Amino acid sequence: MNILFYSICFFCRYVELEPLETLTMKDRVKNNTMYKFIYNTFGAKSVEVTLFDDLKRTIGKYTKTNGVIFTRLSSTGFLTIEIKNKNPEKIKFGYRCPDVNKEVQGALGPIKDEDAVAELLSVLENNILSQRRQIEKYENHFNLVTKSKTWVFRFVLFEIFTSIGILYYLHKNTLKMFEKKHVGN
Repeated sequence: MNILFYSICFFCRYVELEPLETLTMKDRVKNNTMYKFIYNTFGAKSVEVTLFDDLKRTIGKYTKTNGVIFTRLSSTGFLTIEIKNKNPEKIKFGYRCPDVNKEVQGALGPIKDEDAVAELLSVLENNILSQRRQIEKYENHFNLVTKSKTWVFRFVLFEIFTSIGILYYLHKNTLKMFEKKHVGN
């Protein structure tokens, strides 16, 4: 009967711990992924939460009555969570282990929509790709402008000299028209 009670409490994320009792839980964790553990003791005075990796190395020891713990393991394996009730009376211990990849923080707290993260991720990736394309366009345009500067300068000089030549020719022809030709006498 006691096993049934503990299994119901385990799935409800709520456990009652007897005085000076220790509860140990294990959770499978993939390497290099964020792990989040939220706990609350509902007003108990003293509790100790300790996290261990597969090699029984202590990841962290926490003595606050409630908290949010973030950790990242370097190898795939089990994360051991040990909760010790240091109170002389029975305490309630509540906890959650939400999936960090599927949790979005909104203005009023976490948003429980699994598709929102995937949608936001795709929007972000599309924005990054469009910005990269725009930067490539700007760089190509800049390269074209820098290469064409010398040709533009050459064409402007050619136009100036051609205009000066045309003006000189017109001026010379206009003066010839008004010159008086003296023939004889």
